[in-house]
Amino acid sequence: MREDLVRTIVADEQADRILAISFANPKPLDTLFWHHKSTGTYTIKSGYKLLFRYKLQKRGAYNTQLPNTTKLFYIEMWALPILSKVKIHLRKSYNFLPTFESLHKCNMQTTNLCLLCQEVGETIDHLLHFCSVTRQTLTVLKANLLPVWDYSNYKDWLVESFLATTTANRKLVVVTY
Repeated sequence: MREDLVRTIVADEQADRILAISFANPKPLDTLFWHHKSTGTYTIKSGYKLLFRYKLQKRGAYNTQLPNTTKLFYIEMWALPILSKVKIHLRKSYNFLPTFESLHKCNMQTTNLCLLCQEVGETIDHLLHFCSVTRQTLTVLKANLLPVWDYSNYKDWLVESFLATTTANRKLVVVTY
C-alpha cells in the first residue's frame, strides 16, 4: 500500500490506523492434496486402489452403500468365534471371485464351462448358488439354508440364509463359503 497516498487523503491519526491494518497474503502458496488418502499424499498404491474401485463401481460390483441386511450380515459374521482368515475369505468371495466368466472376459481363459457340473457357464452366482455339485455338497453337510430358487443371485441368498439360521449353522455357512 502506498503510504504517501493514504496520508494525502486522510488525517494523520486515521492514516496511522489504516496503515496499521495487516493484510492477508493475496497469493497463498498452492499445495497439492490427494483427498483419497488421509495423509494427503499421492502414492502409486492409492492411485491403483482408486482406479480399481472405480472399475468395480462401473461394473456394478462395488457398492458404496450397503443395504441394512448386508450390514447386519457383516456384523453377525464378524461376531462368530471362527478364524479371521475364514471370515476375510468369505468377504472377498462375496465381493469378487475369479470365475471362468471373469477370466474369459479378460481373455485369460478359453472356456467358461463350470468345472464342477460341466452344465453351464461358471459365474459367481452359478458356482456358489445354482451349481448342482454345490447344492449336493450343502445337502451332505446338512446346511439348512433357504431354497435357492427363491433368489436371483448368490449374494442376496447368502445374506438371507445366513441371517435366517442358527449360530451353529452360521459357522458352517461361513466355513463352507
